[in-house]
Amino acid sequence: MAEQENWDRDFDLSAHQQRVLRMLLSSAGSAISREELIDELFRLLRQKMVAHYLILVEGYVAHYDDRLEDVSITRVISSRRRAEDAKRIEQLRRNFPARWRESRLLPEVMVQGRDIDFLHTEWTLGQDYGNEFYELHGSAPMWLCAVPLPAAKRGLPVRALFALYDVTDHETGRDALPPGAQQEWMLLETLPIIHRMLEHELAGVARRVEQQRRQIIMELAPRAINHEIGTAISLARDSFIRLREPLQALAKRLNDDPAFEKLLTELLFIRDQIEHTGHITESFINIEKRRPDEQVSLRRMVGEVYGILGLLLKRNGISLQFMTDEDITVQSNAALVQQVIINVMMNAIEAIAHAKEKAEEEARGRGHHIFVDMRKTIGGVAELLISNDGPPIPPGYGDRIFDKGVTTRPRGLGHGQGLYLCRQIARYLEGEFGFCPPHYEKPQGATVCFRLAFPLRKKYHEDLQASVAGVEAEDGGQ
Repeated sequence: MAEQENWDRDFDLSAHQQRVLRMLLSSAGSAISREELIDELFRLLRQKMVAHYLILVEGYVAHYDDRLEDVSITRVISSRRRAEDAKRIEQLRRNFPARWRESRLLPEVMVQGRDIDFLHTEWTLGQDYGNEFYELHGSAPMWLCAVPLPAAKRGLPVRALFALYDVTDHETGRDALPPGAQQEWMLLETLPIIHRMLEHELAGVARRVEQQRRQIIMELAPRAINHEIGTAISLARDSFIRLREPLQALAKRLNDDPAFEKLLTELLFIRDQIEHTGHITESFINIEKRRPDEQVSLRRMVGEVYGILGLLLKRNGISLQFMTDEDITVQSNAALVQQVIINVMMNAIEAIAHAKEKAEEEARGRGHHIFVDMRKTIGGVAELLISNDGPPIPPGYGDRIFDKGVTTRPRGLGHGQGLYLCRQIARYLEGEFGFCPPHYEKPQGATVCFRLAFPLRKKYHEDLQASVAGVEAEDGGQ
């Protein structure tokens, strides 16, 4: 009976480990963010884990001497979930900042990329292992394993995954591994490979995002800049022509003359035209050149997008309406946030432009609206809700509309990339993108509503930006 119970236990662990492996492989193929991958891995391992403790350590490598800096423990989980374990973990978090600089093990794993397979903490004490995680095991020996998780490029955090396994005493009296430990650690050793696969997928997404951004600029900039700037220059030229007469009069009478008021009016008009033109050009420059951690107003970002899409909105009788006077300042990748806003608004513009009832609505003099609402949650999350009163999404699409290649437009008019990329971008903003929640009260007449939610302050900037940098470096070398 005991043998049968042991066999069942090993079988269950093997099945669970296969489930974890499937998650890792599917995650790499779907190009999720590294943070989401780690979150899902720890969530699954917590359900059935052989290791007593699993520890994720993070740090930075100095540019000048490859020395570790700012090392911290970002996650620790225990398979037993006892009060004693929680206390040990808290003690480790409290003591680790003052002790990590003395470690020889951490640089070897995190900088030199050394793997560790079942190092006995008692046998190697003072040699390879220096009690880095003493609070977790105390005087009791444990088996230590480690695998490095390198950064995509310099300046981004390097990480390492450490595992502590109990030392079991078999009838032979020798120290042994707990059942299933080798299988579990063999699985976790694939994590660097999954990371490399993920880098490849991220580079692919980065290419698509970068290509779409360039396509947006190539398609919209000539039309907007040529039309808007051309019109502004023409109006400014006519204004200067009209200024000739009042300038001549002003030369004769410098005070108390109506010509002076007319001159001032025309000068103010010229100023407005120049400001309008500058706003459009600045919007295009910003979407191309913004820093990934820039602090910027969310309302301003929407305003810049309005400047870029203003011509298309006017041509299709669409007005932009803010649903709140509130403004939110975020520190995030503003260019990527704007790319999501452009995608959503372009979808609305094209849906309205190709609606079958468009001609009838114009005959009735009815225009359309894009509504923008924004708010921030208690948890430090910015929510941007963009809705419109154009044609609704046809039934049967549901969440499928966010999949790559799925579009509601007629054949030949859409590629199904916009909303898919919005969801991908949201992941790299450490947020989410989808339909507005059911409890959100949409503006009157709104038929379609999308929600982008992301932290007010982005913690990491490496995922998409590192991949974009890699793509640009590769392209530049060809």
